[in-house]
Amino acid sequence: MTNLKNILFFLLLILVLKIQGQQVLSSNFVQNPTFEEYYSCPIGYGEIDSCKYWWGFSSDYYNACTTTSFISVPSNGPGFQYAHTGNAYAGCAIYCMDIYGDDYRESIKTKLNDSLIVNKRYCTNFYVSIAEGSYSDNLTCTLLDSIGMLFTKYMVQDNVLPILNNGIKVQNSIKSIDTINWSKITNTFIAGNTAKYLTLGNFDTFIFWPPHSDAMMYVYMDDVSVCECSFKFNLGNDTTLCIGESLILSPNMPNATYTWQDGSTDSIYKVTQAGTYWVRAFFPDYNITTYDTINVAYIPYPVVNLGNSTILCQGQTLLLNATTNNATYLWQDGSTAPIYTAKQEGIYQVKVTDTTANCSTNATIILDCDEEPVIPNIFTPNNDGVNDYFFIKNIKDWNIDLQVFNRWGNEVYKAENYQNNWDGRCKGNPLADGTYFYIIRAKEKNSGIEKEYKGSLMIMR
Repeated sequence: MTNLKNILFFLLLILVLKIQGQQVLSSNFVQNPTFEEYYSCPIGYGEIDSCKYWWGFSSDYYNACTTTSFISVPSNGPGFQYAHTGNAYAGCAIYCMDIYGDDYRESIKTKLNDSLIVNKRYCTNFYVSIAEGSYSDNLTCTLLDSIGMLFTKYMVQDNVLPILNNGIKVQNSIKSIDTINWSKITNTFIAGNTAKYLTLGNFDTFIFWPPHSDAMMYVYMDDVSVCECSFKFNLGNDTTLCIGESLILSPNMPNATYTWQDGSTDSIYKVTQAGTYWVRAFFPDYNITTYDTINVAYIPYPVVNLGNSTILCQGQTLLLNATTNNATYLWQDGSTAPIYTAKQEGIYQVKVTDTTANCSTNATIILDCDEEPVIPNIFTPNNDGVNDYFFIKNIKDWNIDLQVFNRWGNEVYKAENYQNNWDGRCKGNPLADGTYFYIIRAKEKNSGIEKEYKGSLMIMR
């Protein structure tokens, strides 16, 4: 059952890391880390075991739920302090020396919800405030100046003697901590052995005090955290982008400051050109710096040209060639060859994708079977009802712009969107019989194909 519990716990841990992306910390190994949960409200000193999951011989539990003023929050016997979180905290004398020189130390203890694993990195933090009840009878004597955590495989003996057990120890100076504010104590370490129990206190092996001095260091403690952690991050694999694309680099590491290769310090970096990019992440709580680098290259989009739209009628074929280097092809009907044989009119499309950076270019061509304009070279505008107009066949499929010039190059007729209605007149007057010259600009209505025709025509009455 224990093995199953361990498996489920670490599956949950992996899930938390995956959901949060590049999260530094896992879930907290400490149960009831803010001391809010309790078996019963404390009514006197030395009742840390009233707090759920915590114990420690003669150590104290403070909670606003009590009716006893000297163990309440924020006002109590050792001093005055609001909880860092909620309405409760723990307190103990991490050092006390009486006039006889006895070394008396208290601590608080708990059992982690799972064991630390060898060679895994862990991050710890908790908040400390010195109680006003701390004192020294000699102003030249500095009170005990460190506090920390001890991780052990087995439970530490529950007494007030100095705890010098072997285990994983992390300690910090508290010389700068005051009686007004909460100060965060942080550490990180790689576990050298397994550990299941946590003790908070002082673990110095030797403390020098002047003979017969009388002193005590009393601290409040709140918000205890022990998490598996990692300071590694990944900007991603080296990559190739399409010209015009950008890439956002984001280490996404909480509580870190950044310095990029160009000296910028934002939490993200936008890449818009080829180069080598790196970032240095600094974690001030743990005094750790980590790095990562990525190389970014750019390539152009594939160049594809299927040609201009043109006419394709029944029985005709046209080869559409989209071939380019290092590419895949996808035509409108799902075919994937670089060359496509068009056998009927229609709209033909191809998507060409470069296999290096997945850059895609789309190309389209319209093939239509509308018949071309048929232009006469003579007409007889004599009002006999036969061939009286300059009549262009198949004009229904085209938009026609018409210009007509005489032999000296003077324009004698002009019409946009010509409708086969010119009767050989210029400004209302019949033109003389003879040879004239035309320019026709035609645009196919369906495909948009544009063509130009030039030639001569004869007017004969």
